[in-house]
This record gives sequence, structure tokens and C-alpha cells, in this order.
Amino acid sequence: MSMAFSYSISTANRPQTKSLTMNEAFEPGVANANRGGEIAQWSSDSGLDFIGEPGVPTHQAGHVLDLTFSNIPYASTVFREDLATGSDHESLVTRIPGRGRVPLEQYNYRVPESKLPKVSSLIGTGIRSLPDPSSIETHDQLDQFAATLTALFQDAIKTAGSLNRTHTFTTPWWTSECQAKRQQWLGVRHTDPEKADTAKRAFLSCVRSSKRAYWRDRIDNIKTDSDLYNIISWHKLGTDLKAPPLLVDGLPVEDTMEKAETLRRAVLGRFSPDDDLPTDPIPITTTSSLPWLQSVTMEEVEANTIGVSSTSPGTDRITVRLLKACWEHLKDIVLSLFNRCLALCHIPLAWKVAELAMIPKVGKKDKSSVRSWRPIALLSCLSKGLERIVAKRIAWTALTHGVLSPQHAGALPKLSATDLVASFTHDAEMALSQNKQVTLVTMDVQGAFDALLRRRLPKRMGEQGWPRELLLLVDSFLTGRKARVRLEGSTTPEHRGDESPSIVVNDRLTIDPVQAKKPGYAPTLRWLGVFFDRKLTWRSHILARAGKARAVAQHIRNLARTTCGPPASSLRKAVITCVIPSLTFGTEAWYGGRNRPAKQASKGTVRARVGWHINVIESTLALAIRGVLPVWRTTPTSSLFRDAGIPSGYATLEEAKLRFALRLNTIHKGHTLVRRIRPPMITRGRGTGTRQPAKTIIQRLGSILPEVPRPTLSPPHYSPGCRTDPTGGIDKATASKAFQVWQESLPSTDICVFSDGSEQWQEGIKYVGYGFVLMVNGTQIDTGAGAINSRSHVFDAEAIGAWRGLERAIAVAPPRSKI
Repeated sequence: MSMAFSYSISTANRPQTKSLTMNEAFEPGVANANRGGEIAQWSSDSGLDFIGEPGVPTHQAGHVLDLTFSNIPYASTVFREDLATGSDHESLVTRIPGRGRVPLEQYNYRVPESKLPKVSSLIGTGIRSLPDPSSIETHDQLDQFAATLTALFQDAIKTAGSLNRTHTFTTPWWTSECQAKRQQWLGVRHTDPEKADTAKRAFLSCVRSSKRAYWRDRIDNIKTDSDLYNIISWHKLGTDLKAPPLLVDGLPVEDTMEKAETLRRAVLGRFSPDDDLPTDPIPITTTSSLPWLQSVTMEEVEANTIGVSSTSPGTDRITVRLLKACWEHLKDIVLSLFNRCLALCHIPLAWKVAELAMIPKVGKKDKSSVRSWRPIALLSCLSKGLERIVAKRIAWTALTHGVLSPQHAGALPKLSATDLVASFTHDAEMALSQNKQVTLVTMDVQGAFDALLRRRLPKRMGEQGWPRELLLLVDSFLTGRKARVRLEGSTTPEHRGDESPSIVVNDRLTIDPVQAKKPGYAPTLRWLGVFFDRKLTWRSHILARAGKARAVAQHIRNLARTTCGPPASSLRKAVITCVIPSLTFGTEAWYGGRNRPAKQASKGTVRARVGWHINVIESTLALAIRGVLPVWRTTPTSSLFRDAGIPSGYATLEEAKLRFALRLNTIHKGHTLVRRIRPPMITRGRGTGTRQPAKTIIQRLGSILPEVPRPTLSPPHYSPGCRTDPTGGIDKATASKAFQVWQESLPSTDICVFSDGSEQWQEGIKYVGYGFVLMVNGTQIDTGAGAINSRSHVFDAEAIGAWRGLERAIAVAPPRSKI
């Protein structure tokens, strides 16, 4: 021991082990002995921290004799009873993460709800020292302002929040009884083996009981929808085990930091700058044919910045929740900042740093391949607010001015993937009805969204007619970007990602034919979530959707028990919102009803051969309902649906059919489905000048509802005050009391009109009506009610009811009275 203080000890990244010492830093409650104080001082001076468990004996006779020191972050030494070797010294295991390399520290701060007013106050105070963003004239000033605003938020978060070390594990089920049982076991562990064995079993039994009681309470006491869906998602949980090593060129990569660097190179470093254009494609002057506005309104900024669901923050840790809390002080600053970004065609550098969270791709079982991991870019919430505004304007302009193909559906409003699936199904059915052959070729671009070609994208947009101001903004958005990769708690340093194009088209094109997944099964192709087979029987698709829904249904049954479990109302909501949507996904492509028109019009209708499909959906729904209701195994299926208040499989499909038919009648005339609704005209022979019989699902469903004028496609408008809450943030109970006080304060001659509307179905017939009541000084003086057209809705009835009530009040009002 004396030699340890006489010679210079290297403090390189490696642990040091000592023994035979006593000090309060290692064993609380003991006096210094055997130069323990000198070791503690040496640990402080050298920067080597004690990484063992203070107070945990390392010798069978007691006391902490074996010490381990290290300056490696997160290194730790723990006592392992299961690794006992028979020695009088206990077995110690030292864990050194990252093979001794210091990882990037990433401690986040958590701001509780009670501290949000403090954050708002700090931001309000700090903003006073910022310059007026409307006076910014250069890109450098814009970068400096955004960086200062980000630093202001980070200082406020650190001041009001608390450090959240996410690598620690919580045990909410741990109780004082568990702690007492553990102390009893530790007290006799080395002195009385027989009592130690009994105490250990009692401790483990107490832990199991505590865990069981905790999780049962979580399941039984569901209060909100968030709690419900959190518990329903448990069926998708996997293990917390570390991902297997990556295989790159046949060599394994095991270390987490090395895997993160490997994934970064695979995602951001796959290509060279030579794949991009050699010169700047943005012209000095250009003639644009598309409109572009370089200013935003307060309502538009609020809707796209704080009017969105809470998203994951970027590297600045500014969440939507914090922005909402500080919006009173922040809104004018953000409005001016966004306007200057659009006017100067520049994105601040502080908003160009992304954190790429690597998550496993769904359905990929081989986690050792770099292609089994999907990068999710986490950006600044302020930056995403401006990006949403620009993206929505581009999408609406492209849609209303015919910039893109009618078949394009990605990132466009009023279009979805199922629209493309239904369009292809229609084209295939039309071709098959004419005895033609249909070939579907799909293309998967590897890494299409990992990065962008910085110069090719503005060039293509210029060819489409976009203005130069937008091209400069896009070029600024793609220039100077940085990214760091986070994988399993390890984060790489920031790297530039400018020269990392994502799409390289070469002469190699490989076409893989559709193969059967299992011998004896029909070959299928999965496209946009729908499984296609050669004859369009849709059996593979139904089996796939039913399999996903059955996993949720079985999980619901496992949660529900005879004596415990969630409320039946919560489970019923889970079936309606989780099981049914999973079952009915893609019905636009295959379900048009039990019957379809025969090829010969004289034969009327024939079976559509979907009975098997309906039975599979019906049985899956019945399985889920048996988890909702405490019923016998022999309970008839019809009784299950009736008692649970859940539609049967056939009723569910019919509702989906009518919903799609309504969509076909209400989409705008430029939609890709509109030109497929009407059957083609007969050009010769009998029936010339009339339309052919409906041959596809779209043609049949497009004619079952009466035609209505199609809506005009127009971008969303942000009128002044549209973001103002009309309730003022007051809850219903408080507003009711305030209204009663206001009503009692009215003069005794004033007339109050109360009206309402209603809509309901009785025996398949729709009824829509209204009613009103006239009150004077708390006394009812007149009433009225009436029915309106059954094609109307509740809001129509409410408007007519208010009108009729006001009309009646004017007729009966005495002189000098107010209404």
C-alpha cells in the first residue's frame, strides 16, 4: 500500500484495485484505518473515483476490503453472490462500457408541470435582452439570433428542471416491506446459513407479491385513454437485451459506439460528392409560374408550431410542451423570426443539427444487417414549425397547379396510400374483365429518405416552375447540416452530412419475381400494406390482417380476468379503436359487398365470393369480444355482438364500404379515383351512348349514393382569431356556474332563448329535429320543436332551432324587453 503513494500512478482509462483499508467514503460509519484517508485523498487528487458499492462488504468477515477506482464514465463494480468461488473474499465484477472510450455525455433535463411557470418567467425575462428580429438583414445575424434563442431556452431548462439520468432503472413496485425483508436476509446471510435460506425465500416471495400487486393495480385502475392504449401496446413489447453484433463485410461489430459509427457511415456515407451536379443550378434570375408567399401570419405560426401533437425534440431539447408554456412571451419573436427566414431565404445553422435515433425496422428479424435499422431524425421543434409551413405550401401549390402526376399520393393532402391501392385494383379488374394480363412492377429505392441531392433537387424544382426564392430556401435547408447517431444510449459526435446524396441510379436493375412465403401457398406481394395474389382472392391479405388483430385480441383476453381486470368499457373501446381498424385496413381494395353484378345483365347479381373473408373477420372480432364480456365458451356469437354493442364482421365491412362510397362522392374532381368511378361508354352496337355495367368495386360503390357537387380544392386559411379558444380555457363546470350567475343578474323582463338540435336513427330511419324554450325571470313561457329534412345534420338543426326560437321570442316579447 505504501508504494501506491510513493510512485506516480498513471491515470489512464483503466481501473485500479486496492485492499485492506477503512474510510467513510467506502464504508459509511467506520473510522479511518490503514491509511484509508490517504487513499480517499489520492482518489480525489488523481481523478479516479470509487466505483464500487459503498457499505457492501467484500469479505465474509465483514468490511469493505476490496476497492476499485476508475475515471471511465459509467464504469461500475458490483458484488455477485452467484459467482462465489469459495474464497473468503466475495466475487466482484467490474463493467467498463465502451471498452474504455469516453462516450458523448447526453444528460437531459426534465421539467415537471409545476416548473413550467418558472420556465415561462425565465424566457420572458431573457427575451427582453434580445434584439428585434424584424431588424435582421444578414444570414449571420439570423444565425446568431437563433443560436442565442436556443441558448436562452437551454439555460432556462437547466435552471428550472432537474437532471434526468435515463440509464437508471426505476422499481415502482419496491415497498418498505421489500426493504425490510432484504435487510433481514442480508443480516443473516453470512452468520446463519439455515436462517439465510429462509430469509432469502421470504424476500423473493415478498418481491413477487409486490410486483403482482403493482401491475394488477395498473391494469385494474385505468382512468384515461392514454393509460388504456399504453397497456394495450404491451403486446408489442420485446426484450431489453442488447442488439446482436452488426455484420459488415463478414466482420462482427459488437461495441455499441462502434455499431453507431457503422450505422452512421452506412446511412450518411454511402456515396461521394461526385454523384451530385458539379455547378450551382439556381439561376440568378428566373421566371416562375407558381405562386409563393414570403410571409406568415400569427395564426399560421401557432397552428404549425404549438398546434401539433407533442413530438420528440431535437438536440436543443425544446419540446412543444415548453413552447406552449412560453408562447405568451415567445409568439411575436417566433413570428418575426419565421418571416425573416422566408424573406432572407435562409435557415439558421442552429436548426440544422439532427440526432438520428436508430430503431429496428418492423418485420426485420436479422438485426445484424445495417439494412434492418431505420434512422429517425430528431430536429428542433422551432425548425419543424417553419418546415411544416413550407412543406404544406409546397404540397398545396403542387396539388392545385398540377405539378405532380395524378398518380402521386405521397406527402399530399386529401390523398392516401389506400387510394393508390384502390386505383391499381380497379385497373387490374378492368384488364381482367377484358381477358388481358396484368403485370405489377414495384420499385424500392434504398435509403431514399436518408439524405437529399443538394443540387439536383433545386434544379428539378426550377424546371417545374418554382420561384427562385423557394429554391434558395431549399438550398439553405440542405446546406451545412450536421447529424449525430444515437443507438442504445450511445451517441456519436456530430458529423457533416452535406455531401451524402441518397439516391444513385445506375444501369443495374434487378427484378425479383413474386415468390410464395411457404410451400403450397399462393405467391403474394405486399405493397403499401396490402397483400396481392395472382388471382386477387385477397386470402393472404385477410390472414395477415387477422393475425395482427388476433394478437391484440388475445392480449385483451389476457388482461381481462374473472375477479380482476380493466373495466369492460375500456376494453370495448380498445376493440373498436385497435382491433377493428387493423382488421378492416385495405377494404377499399377488396370489399364491395356480398354480391356483385353478373357478367350478363339479365342474371342480376351473383355472389362476390367473400364469405370466407367475412367469417375470418367475424371470428377474430368474437375472440376480442370474449375478452370484453365475462361470457361462457358456448355463448352464441350473435349474443356477443349484441351484448357488447360492437358491430359484427359483416356490419363492420358494410360500414367500411359505405364510408368508402361516401369518400368517392366527396373527393375533388382532380383526384385519381374520380376518373375511375364512371364506367366507360358503349361506342357501338346495342346500347350505344349508354354506359357499360359496373365491373369494378370503385364503379359499383361510386353509384350507390346520390351524386352531390364535388368540393373545390383550396388550401387551409388562417383567419384572424381562428386560433383563439372561445372558452378562454375555462372548464365546463366553471363555465356553468358563471352562466347561472349571469342569468340571475338579468332584468326580470329579458327573454332568454335556449335551443338545441338532435339526430338519431330509429328502425333504419333517420330523424333530424330541433327544439327551443323561452325563459323569462327563470319561468318558462313558451316552447317549440320541429323536424327538418333527413339529409340534414345536427348543426343544421341547431342553426334552425336558434332561428325559430328567436323568431318566436320576437313575436311574444312585450314592449321594452330584451332578447
